[in-house]
Amino acid sequence: MTDRFDHIVRKALASHLGKTIDYVRPSHRLREDYGILPLDMVLIALWLEDVAYVRVPSEQLEGAHTVSDLIHMVRAWARESGARALEPSTSVEGTDGEEVTPTRRSSRECA
Repeated sequence: MTDRFDHIVRKALASHLGKTIDYVRPSHRLREDYGILPLDMVLIALWLEDVAYVRVPSEQLEGAHTVSDLIHMVRAWARESGARALEPSTSVEGTDGEEVTPTRRSSRECA
């Protein structure tokens, strides 16, 4: 079953990877299947905080090994903080009307 948290997390990952949301599967491993490194996770967490109104404790990110792990974490964090997550049908736009996506910069590029 998918819910708004599933959609939000998959959208963040897909945007970061430069892929469509259908490319991101809950069973896929973040590092092994997508090459997501710790700095990539921080960028994705910032996107989730800025766009989806979910506070993401960065110290807990290393516990997410699969997309499903991250979805469960975001759902729990949103419930704990009483965050207002966006509905999947709501477009994610910035103040200028452009769609907001996390910057695709791998941690290798930042080194």
